[in-house]
Formats: sequence, C-alpha cells, structure tokens
Amino acid sequence: IEAYRHALAVTGGRQGRQGTQGEPLPPLDRGWVLGSEDFRRRMIERRGGGESTRNPDDEERSWAAHLKSLLERLPAEARADERVSAVWRAVLAYLMKTQTTAKNQWLATALRMGSSTFVSKQVGLVRVGRRGPEAARCLEWCRKPPRVPEPDPVRWETDDEAWRRIEGIG
Repeated sequence: IEAYRHALAVTGGRQGRQGTQGEPLPPLDRGWVLGSEDFRRRMIERRGGGESTRNPDDEERSWAAHLKSLLERLPAEARADERVSAVWRAVLAYLMKTQTTAKNQWLATALRMGSSTFVSKQVGLVRVGRRGPEAARCLEWCRKPPRVPEPDPVRWETDDEAWRRIEGIG
C-alpha cells in the first residue's frame, strides 16, 4: 500500500500513468473491500450492488454450486471411473469452462484432475471431439435439466371424507 500511495503522489493521483519503475499503476480503487463479511455486504448494499466489491469467495461458491448441479445429472455408473483422466471429469471441466468463469487451477482441485495444464489439455480434447462417444453421452446427460422430484399427486377429498378424517371416524 505504501508503494501505491507513493506512486499516486508521484503521478498526482492519476491512474493509467506510469509508476516510478515504468510499470503501469494497477487500479486498486475497485474490486476489493477490507473488513468482515458483514461489512462487505453492507458496503455492497450501500453502493447498490456492483462489480467493485465482488468477493472471489462468492464466485467460487457459485462455481461449486454449478459443478454440484452437473455432478447430480451424471449417473453413478458414469462416475465410477476414478482416474484423473476419466472422461466424465474432462466433460465436466469443459462444461464449467464454457458455462462459468471457473479457472483451470480451481477445476483441477475440485475435480481432482492434477494440474491446471492437464485440465486445459482435457478441455481442448473434449472441445474438438477427441474423447469419443462416452464424452458425447456425458455431455448429453449434463445438458439435461436437473432432476426435480415429482410432486405427490393431489387427492381431493369430499367434505364428508374430510370431517371423518378430522374426527377420526374413518
């Protein structure tokens, strides 16, 4: 922070100018909030939402929720292959990369795929269709809407049936 304050003093507070070492000054006036989670939420409310106070943890929580919904769509037998190079892992990484802003390192950890480089390679293979028919099946399963439990059918009772049930007669 001291270096940033010094750079602001040198440039007269104008961002986008060159710093003392010739490097461009980073825009540190947006994208972060110091303080507790409660304080951060109050600041977001005060500003009326917005990108400048977005917390990276919120983004990771949304990635985790999306990944969970994709995992729930895959049948258990499809997830039986526990290898790092399993087709279902590559397909989920591909879908996460195309549907979210998830980073390769986060996907490598969340899907237990090893390194971010390996995630990138596997996503590329799925994208060009070089993971075979099993990848196509996994993509089909994951693109279906999430499973929603069927509601119980409504049974209408007559007034007499209702009174008997309430009174414990029948």
